[in-house]
Parts: sequence; structure tokens; C-alpha cells
Amino acid sequence: MLLPMQPVLKPAIPFVDKFIKELHPGHIVVINGTIPPAANKFEINLALGVNYEDNDQRSPIAFHLNPRFDQNYTARNTFQNGWGPEESNSPNSVFPFHRGQTFEIMILIAPDSYMVAVNEKHYVKYVHRIPYQQVNTLQVLGDVVVDRILVHEGPYSAPMPQPVPKIPPPMTYNLSVPFETVITGGQMREGTTIYMSGRPNAAADRFNVDLFFGGEYGRAGDVAFHMSVRFAERLIVRNTNINGCWGQEERDIFKFVFEPNTNFDMKIICETNQFVVFVNGQYLCNYLHRLSYTQIDRFRVEGDLKMFNNTTNES
Repeated sequence: MLLPMQPVLKPAIPFVDKFIKELHPGHIVVINGTIPPAANKFEINLALGVNYEDNDQRSPIAFHLNPRFDQNYTARNTFQNGWGPEESNSPNSVFPFHRGQTFEIMILIAPDSYMVAVNEKHYVKYVHRIPYQQVNTLQVLGDVVVDRILVHEGPYSAPMPQPVPKIPPPMTYNLSVPFETVITGGQMREGTTIYMSGRPNAAADRFNVDLFFGGEYGRAGDVAFHMSVRFAERLIVRNTNINGCWGQEERDIFKFVFEPNTNFDMKIICETNQFVVFVNGQYLCNYLHRLSYTQIDRFRVEGDLKMFNNTTNES
């Protein structure tokens, strides 16, 4: 049985064992291992039973994570009376697994999804298709050597630490709010990273961060990424505004990390298919692009906060 905080060391593969406790938001499954030099593929399954043979008796799988080395992509899926629609990374995304190298996979159970980090970097999100409460078994199969498996029963917080990088010049300090500036180079690119630090007011209600293009200075046109930090609701709402119309809000986060009268550092990274946000060196959320990021030319902050500095790096 998989006991919280009791590591399983160097298990034989295939590895199949049951969780002793029902999974809850905040549980983290950590797997450390090595990819053999001739590996073809391996899989990690959060399943509803122990049968892993590919036949009619196979147990349902809530989350199937399947790195494939001949194709350099990771398939995700759910098995329940057959496989569902497969999710995979875009062709240009980074494949973080390499033959002959070690890895660490962290799977956080969130209320609406599984959040996966590889080697301490956010990798993918997979929205629940089967309630996580039904999962009772971990399966590790295929071409992989596992050194350690560990189940954390931590608080509901981000398991994906990122080092806070040095913020290089040029940098602007003690900025008036609303604050608006042109993206360095005049255009958002893959790898562009925006840094800012600030402090919400003592009686803060909300503040907004926008990446946008078009419209008059001081008044946003199309907003590719809108992040609204709302203190009364303790929510961080993300959205896109196209031609004056808001799309569907996204509200899932690991936890609300902002507090009134408390300093914070934030960075927003533009990746191939999404923005990824970190606060105080910890992963906060990601947001899939709904508009082409190459159109974005401005960054804006408004609301109930003091803003200390801002800078932008290009990859």
C-alpha cells in the first residue's frame, strides 16, 4: 500500500500498488527515475484498479501520462470502456524527457485537474474526466527505471518551485498606477518574460494585469491575457477580451497567494501555447493562448496596489 510520506525505493516495473487513502486536492505524487538508453515509451496511470493488461478487463484510468520517445511527445488520456480523446503537446513544445537521463515527475491533484511538473517546471494540465475521489491505484509501466515514489499529503499549494531569477536592467522603479508600457522590442515573443513587483494596498479590493494590443494609450484594445486579482473573493480570474467582448473566465489556482500590504514578485512567461505565471518563485497558473501572442505590444497594471518595478526579458 502507498502510505503518505513513506517512499517506495527502487520498485520493480511494472509497479502497481494501491493508495491507502483517498486522494484529495493538495496530494502530490512524486516519481524519480531514469530513462533507459533504448526506451520507447512508459506510462504513469492514476487508475481505478490494479488490472493494467491491455484487454477487456483493464481497470479504468482517470489520468494516463504516456511519454513517447520515438515521437517526442507526451500523450494524456482517460480509459473508461475504451480510450477517450487524446491530448498531446503542440509540435513546438519542449519534450522534457531524454533517454539516458534522470527525471522527476510531480503530479498535483487540484480540484478540477491534475497539474504535472517535470524537473521542477510546470509541464501540463489535465482536466478531470473521472472524479479524482475514485482513483485508488498507481501504475507505472513500460521503459523506465524508478528510483523513488513518494506521496505527499501537503497543504493545497504549488509543488512546482521555480528559482527567482535576477531581474536584469533596464528596470523602472516606484511606478504610478495605472501603469502602462510597451513590451521590450515592440512585440511579445516566445520566451518573453515580464517581471514586476508590488504591494497591494491595505484595503485592496482588486488589481488587474493586462497584456494587450490596439486601442488608445491608457485604454486597452484587444486583451490577450487579463489577470484580475480579487481579494474579497480570493480569486484570480483570467480571461481574454476580443472586440470588447469577454470570453469564458478561468478561475482555477493552487491557492490565493496575494495579501494586502504584503510585497510580492511576479513573472509572466510567454510559452509556445500558453502564458505561465509565477509569484514569489512559486507556480501560480497557466493560460492557453486565445489570440496570437505576437500581436501583443503592451503591458498594463491598474487597481489597488503600489508598483515598485517592472522589466521585460527576451529569450
